[in-house]
Amino acid sequence: MTVQLLPCYVRGITFAPEPLDTAPSYVRSRDANRWHRPRSGWRFAKDRVAIRYWCGADASDCLGVEETPVGDDVCGTCEGRFQAQQDGTLVFTPRSSLPPRICPATGVQNPAWMRPTRSFPCLVCGEDVTAPPISRYYSGRHIIRHKPGPGLIPPPCRVHGWFYLRLVDGRIVCACTIDLGEVA
Repeated sequence: MTVQLLPCYVRGITFAPEPLDTAPSYVRSRDANRWHRPRSGWRFAKDRVAIRYWCGADASDCLGVEETPVGDDVCGTCEGRFQAQQDGTLVFTPRSSLPPRICPATGVQNPAWMRPTRSFPCLVCGEDVTAPPISRYYSGRHIIRHKPGPGLIPPPCRVHGWFYLRLVDGRIVCACTIDLGEVA
């Protein structure tokens, strides 16, 4: 029986893996002395697969089985967390899969720059942002740091989450979906 994997967002645009949806019930690296439960994974080359375990470790080029061979050890941390998550007694939400605490538009070019108003809706989250007065610490050119509003663009990119949002032609997209030569 294969298991459903949780999303695992990665940082880095040049490293753009394909997320895996399922994996064998138990996996281990070739050098490991015990079997682990897979939590998330991705394919990053035509033959290479990386798996993150429930215990927090990860490995690439894993061996996978549906049932562990008799007498082989199983990681207790992985087994406990996997079973608790299956039973609903453990709520596991990796920080990388949560919406950001700081809006991804922070530091992006300010659309109100050189306009009479200093208050404008953030293009990413819809929150009303007020630019502080221009001073030696703030030039007015970039959006200030703020918490994301209720309109944060869902859903996150399947590979990068909310890490690499860019404004392109009036809409917000993940940088992995565009040609970086045009935006950089």
